[in-house]
Amino acid sequence: LFSRYGERVLAFALQLTSNRADAEDLVQETFLAAYRNATTFHGTSRLLTYLLGITFRRYRDNRRRLRFLFAPAPENRADLFLPSPEDSVINALSLRQALSRLPRRLQEAFLLVAGQQLTHREAAQILQVPVGTVKWRV
Repeated sequence: LFSRYGERVLAFALQLTSNRADAEDLVQETFLAAYRNATTFHGTSRLLTYLLGITFRRYRDNRRRLRFLFAPAPENRADLFLPSPEDSVINALSLRQALSRLPRRLQEAFLLVAGQQLTHREAAQILQVPVGTVKWRV
């Protein structure tokens, strides 16, 4: 699993955490949870969707835990999107600036659909919201 999906899960974890060490920890937690709970995967979605869902839930749970223990998480998450190499610097900066103005729930939906190229249905499974909600958020 890791050799096939590790890079995609790491890229998503980096988008969420903006920190390589935290992202690597999140990837480790994801694949460990997938291994331990392999019987919970019923094949109703793609395996990548299942793994990204675990990653997202682990990230959200960790963030909640830290917010409870320390200070609130920063609202500026514009650095979550990593543009492809062919994007111009101006477009990348514009996108980051635009993302920074969005609420976190809109950013998360956008990153799953546009950044990770998941379907709206797959993103809805991960975010645990209706498909129509994901479409609206994106």
